[in-house]
Amino acid sequence: MKPKFLLIAAAFLVPPSSTFAQNWVRLAITPSKTVFYYDADSIKLNENRNIISILTMADHRDDNSIKKDFTEVLFKVNCPNLNLSQIHIYKYNAGPKDEERNYINPYDRFFYTPKRGNIEEKILDVACAL
Repeated sequence: MKPKFLLIAAAFLVPPSSTFAQNWVRLAITPSKTVFYYDADSIKLNENRNIISILTMADHRDDNSIKKDFTEVLFKVNCPNLNLSQIHIYKYNAGPKDEERNYINPYDRFFYTPKRGNIEEKILDVACAL
């Protein structure tokens, strides 16, 4: 009886799948102290090798202007056209589960050129440097 209990208890100790296999690399910090990262392990090319997916994270814990502690955004980057599209946005706090997920409808997704000096321009640079 005890081994079953331990196995069930251990299952609840496993962190969520989004914490596995991530290699966060610091990308930038804003004047308001939000720190941006990208996951080097998440970078993947599509079959035609022209669209790259890349997972990014913004750490807002030291930025009092943002309500959530973290924001993760999955981007698709089109290097030949030098533009990108947001696929999924996930905002959450470090403590109790308080999350907000926004999946962008495939029909509403569009590729756009990031503004010069914007963090998205740095994401484009990182993805297209591969």
